[in-house]
Amino acid sequence: MYYSFLKNLYGQKHVSRQFYLFMVERLEKIGFQKSRDDDCVFYLEDMIFVVYVDDAIIFMKDRSKLKDIFSKLEAEFDMEEKGDVEQFLGLHFSKFKDHTGYSITQTHLIDQIVADVGLKDKNFKCP
Repeated sequence: MYYSFLKNLYGQKHVSRQFYLFMVERLEKIGFQKSRDDDCVFYLEDMIFVVYVDDAIIFMKDRSKLKDIFSKLEAEFDMEEKGDVEQFLGLHFSKFKDHTGYSITQTHLIDQIVADVGLKDKNFKCP
């Protein structure tokens, strides 16, 4: 699920750091643990919570827990559910037809780079 914090933090100096510290404190209060490898990743049981500035995404195996965790998050943050993720931080998510998972790609960025350098309609032979 994709979530957006309702307070926009882009372009406001020092606010994003203060919000991050506030967010870490609240997430730990709920039971999430911060990843040792990435400051934007948090874990709780079988859930992974990824946040970047004012956007967040939750990965989980059991969607029945979603309502409970969202109500806890909503009690701490002014946020709204945006539904199933389609794009997040330049990644494109496509749900498998059997709904067992997602494919994650960045082909749209490659297509944009090819178009920007004027090679969109060119044919090339690969060795």
